[in-house]
Amino acid sequence: MRYLIGLAICTFFAMPAWAQMSADDAKGQTTIVNNSSSVAFNISDAVATVSWNNLRKLDILQSRYTLWGISASAKNKDGLADLLKTGNLTPESKIGGFLAFRWSFEKKFLSLSDKMQNIQNDSVYLKYKELTYYKDDVEKAIANSQLTTSERKLFNEEFLPMTDNFRADMKILIDKVAHHRFNPAATDIQKNIIAILTARQLQVHSLQMKVDALRKQEDSLQILIDAERKKSKTHALTAFIKTGLTGNSLSLYNATTTGSLSGRFDAVEFRGTFVDLGLNLDMGKHWVTGISVGYEHINNLDSLSQTSFTIKTSEKVGSDELSSSRSYTAYKGSYVIYDRVNLRTDALYYGKINDDYRLVWNCLYTRFMLPVEESRIRPVINAGTAVNFYKAAGKLVGGVYLQSNDVFNRLDSDNNFGARLSFGVVVKYSFESIFDRLAD
Repeated sequence: MRYLIGLAICTFFAMPAWAQMSADDAKGQTTIVNNSSSVAFNISDAVATVSWNNLRKLDILQSRYTLWGISASAKNKDGLADLLKTGNLTPESKIGGFLAFRWSFEKKFLSLSDKMQNIQNDSVYLKYKELTYYKDDVEKAIANSQLTTSERKLFNEEFLPMTDNFRADMKILIDKVAHHRFNPAATDIQKNIIAILTARQLQVHSLQMKVDALRKQEDSLQILIDAERKKSKTHALTAFIKTGLTGNSLSLYNATTTGSLSGRFDAVEFRGTFVDLGLNLDMGKHWVTGISVGYEHINNLDSLSQTSFTIKTSEKVGSDELSSSRSYTAYKGSYVIYDRVNLRTDALYYGKINDDYRLVWNCLYTRFMLPVEESRIRPVINAGTAVNFYKAAGKLVGGVYLQSNDVFNRLDSDNNFGARLSFGVVVKYSFESIFDRLAD
């Protein structure tokens, strides 16, 4: 349990931003990378997941993005109920990161973006901003003058703050400086600052008409941008690579060990690796699909069965007999370390419940796990559906999932399909306000 608590505590240091939310599988995994930085708790399976990335509210006006992110998760293999009932912890952990490249196909937006960029980079506009930022000149004049302590304080507290805004009215500052009575040794500063500001004011006025025209173009263009944003179809392609480390610890019953019975319980520590390559496709405001193929070095902990053992000992003392017992919980079965290929798919639908609340539904996700050159391990297919509910521009998410952990019963675990289903409740807290894809 300390792994879960520690993981939860370290997640609450973040900066506010915007991103979108996805709906994941029972292990908190998804092929969708444009997912909000968050901390998530799978209450049923005792899984805690933390993710952080550089994704913000995607600016649809940019044609290309480079995204990166890291994530970490910890869980108890047999879920929360077993942990609370028996106190037995079989920890599993995963840490990894991704690097992604995203291309937007909104040609009209990109054209508008280029026009806006041209206006903002216009030499007249840049010169105007440079001229209207005169704080440095005023500070130099103050530094080279013989001001008293009280006069220097006056400049720092009253005059200088007026120079921070490049649109500040210089006439007000000129009047204040002109009417202030300085000490005789510092009267030069009055003339210097007035000369600096007056010269700047004349230069600014000479550009003002051109700048006003550029601002009108900027405002008109922004109206077009906002209108296009409202009816955007958000077509984009994202390619990514994920990689990381996995690990788990377990107690394994080894029937071949000779000696004492208690010596048959081996403590096993496993460390594995994984790498995935994938694609995401944004198809309008409502749909995002993802697919990935990967290679993983793993053990077969999921295929082992947990069993409780009781070792009884007795000792005869005279005509009496003393007995004691000790319980062990361990996994039985053939323990295998192997490589496998993972194929995953997700299909997210973003829906509108009402003006305030939204849902994201992972209509059908699939997980194909195919062993490589290992006959003792059978291929397994997981499939499920998940839905999360959240408030538009909120941060708290709640959801459920329903998953078949072995669709075709390749592990011969139970012939009853319903018995192979798992149901879970997930709670997420997003570090960013969740971007409303369906906003008008």
